[in-house]
Amino acid sequence: MSTSTRLRLFCLPYSGASAMFYSRWRRALPEWLQVRPLELPGRGMRMDEPLQRDIKVLAAQLADEISAELDGPYALFGHSLGGLLAFELAHALRERGLPAPLALFASATAGPARRDVSEYAIEKDDTQLIERLRKLKGTPEDALTNRELMQLTLIVVTLSIFVHGTSVKPLLGRFWRHRHNLPEWRKGQGPPPPGQL
Repeated sequence: MSTSTRLRLFCLPYSGASAMFYSRWRRALPEWLQVRPLELPGRGMRMDEPLQRDIKVLAAQLADEISAELDGPYALFGHSLGGLLAFELAHALRERGLPAPLALFASATAGPARRDVSEYAIEKDDTQLIERLRKLKGTPEDALTNRELMQLTLIVVTLSIFVHGTSVKPLLGRFWRHRHNLPEWRKGQGPPPPGQL
């Protein structure tokens, strides 16, 4: 791809993370791939905004925010919760009649039909949440026992986990053409729209 043709890659972070997670990608990826991290309300540079508890409302807000930037080819990428949010964002963009992404990439998340979100559908108290984080083995014990740090981060993590428990509607289309486990994302859905997949 020539440098005159650029692909904008909107990147959605995982639970509790900021858009800064993707800052290194800008330096590491080729010039024709324009990495555009999306900061979620209540995190990073948007810390003074209220956190969003509903993934569909959040996706709608992000769709409105990026609509002016869809003047060229673009794709969506999300990691973990960000993958589910990218999935909902694609819906929100389509509902607004905006151009579709060339691709939707999701990592570290199962397709909506395979997700068991029952554990996340009920909010947990701080003790339960810290125990759950401990079981996931992704947070150092020093961080989990640091009361001040936990007070700063638990509300973001709690709401991110709660968002995992909100329903995610099915999305079919060309976004999943190259997804290695496409059948899992499609399970229980009707046929794709004409001309897609």
